[in-house]
Amino acid sequence: MSEVWNGFRISSPFGYRTHPITKQRHTFHTGIDLVKKHLAPIEAFISGRVLFVGMGQQGSGFGGYGNVVLIQDAIGRGNVYAHLHDVSVRVGQTVKKGQVIGRQGSTGNSTGSHLHFEVRKAASSNVPYGWIADRPNNCVEPTAYVDAYKEPVKSNPVPKPGTGGKITLKIDGRWGPQTTRALQDAISTVTDGIISDQTRNQASQAIIGVEFGNGRNGSLVIKRLQRIVGSKQDGLIGPHTVRAMQKHLCTVQDGVISTPNSLMVRTLQRRLKIGNLK
Repeated sequence: MSEVWNGFRISSPFGYRTHPITKQRHTFHTGIDLVKKHLAPIEAFISGRVLFVGMGQQGSGFGGYGNVVLIQDAIGRGNVYAHLHDVSVRVGQTVKKGQVIGRQGSTGNSTGSHLHFEVRKAASSNVPYGWIADRPNNCVEPTAYVDAYKEPVKSNPVPKPGTGGKITLKIDGRWGPQTTRALQDAISTVTDGIISDQTRNQASQAIIGVEFGNGRNGSLVIKRLQRIVGSKQDGLIGPHTVRAMQKHLCTVQDGVISTPNSLMVRTLQRRLKIGNLK
């Protein structure tokens, strides 16, 4: 395990356990419980942007969590720090790895002072903040994730091959020409910002910069994307491909590109920014 865990003792690991309060057996623990000492400073394990700070309420995605800080990392996953005594960050703030975000406590449903830390597969700035009812598939094992995580070296421009220019990619959840160019650059196709020869459906019509045709040839960038996400390689963007993308990007798998702001597209944009599409 990496140095970020130094000084911590894991009192309850990730996975199935007997619940410490209800005593119900075979309940799934979505994170790990870490113990230093009461009121010990808690540092962020991964850099990111703060999406939520406050006392978790039932129905919010943080019921029983006490004082919570939710930080979205560069990949788009939600790093949850729970049961804090108090917090020292605010919503919208950018937090660096190693920065103090609060102090260890025992707020919420807790049997003693500790930190509950979990990594949700997706994060959102709205209720339920990336939580889903399918607890075994809601989160990833946090120690392996943190140990393998690489902090992004650059946060913004995606190089535009052959021109020496830059593609400025905004994380806005809207799939337009800039997102297409960044995708084309990432998988080495022509960077013209156009998805060619598509049939009309909800997914294709949610993307700005689509050329509609008869769909016989499809788009090379979509074919290569389909290969990455494990979808049928027909070059056509549709519900099946979108669902495969959502699975690959660990977002809700409904086959729909929401407008005007899609969580799947935001996650795709973040991955493209840090060069971590695959």
